[in-house]
Amino acid sequence: MKLESLPSGSLVFIDANIFIYYFTGTSPSCHQLLIRCSSAELRGVTSLPVLLEVAHRLMVVEARQKRLVRGANPVQKLARSPALVKKLSLYQEWTLAIPRMGIEVEEVTFADFMVSMGMRQKSGLLTLDALILAVMSRLKIPNLASADQAFSEVEGIKLLSPSDIHSS
Repeated sequence: MKLESLPSGSLVFIDANIFIYYFTGTSPSCHQLLIRCSSAELRGVTSLPVLLEVAHRLMVVEARQKRLVRGANPVQKLARSPALVKKLSLYQEWTLAIPRMGIEVEEVTFADFMVSMGMRQKSGLLTLDALILAVMSRLKIPNLASADQAFSEVEGIKLLSPSDIHSS
């Protein structure tokens, strides 16, 4: 299903890629979803690990935009050069804007981690994706906004993807 089909008043968990597409201006569909959350038309929820992923990925985006890193493996280049990391701050502003958009940031518990281990075994999802499912399960969130089609085979959730992003 597409993000645009989410009815008003819905509760939705928001994955990192939605925020990345929003902040990089890649997806009007993601922009509209976050506007709907900001206006309280939708209740958006994410988790602290998702925010960490967003911050990490946006740091790389910013470093590339500022031409501080080029080519393959920008993360390794940043890790080896703390002076470059110190020149970055926009990624922090973007990440801190998420809760100001009205998106609830949920803490993750050790119990969530334990539940996610079973979900990983059942679904075959990677660690952070299974953790998203565990948090969604605990909070009884039926809808997931994500461009990650790995979630499409998971029973019990409704995956809503941006209509203007085509991922494999």
